[in-house]
Amino acid sequence: MSFYDLYEIEAESLAGAKAILERLLMCSFEERESTYHGGTYYTFGDEAGEHFMLKENRDPFEDVPAEDSFPNSKLLLYVNETMRSNELHDALAESGDAITLLRHEDL
Repeated sequence: MSFYDLYEIEAESLAGAKAILERLLMCSFEERESTYHGGTYYTFGDEAGEHFMLKENRDPFEDVPAEDSFPNSKLLLYVNETMRSNELHDALAESGDAITLLRHEDL
């Protein structure tokens, strides 16, 4: 069963959030650019399997939050198609209050 988790990251910048995540998850995010995702964003993993996306909570076309259920969340981490949701949650909990689980779904 795959899980899809959404986290809020409290950091001064997208690059700052990237540094926090790379330290906690021991991975290297790749910078990408896309109008669809609101400009610069970061990814890690294989889109055919487990993959992460770090981006600003902004819909560039309508100037509203991309995740309208969480309008006060500035930076978001999407954890997609993971089989290790609990393990990742525990690793991210090492940040203290800087990273908060917003949504957990099993699809």
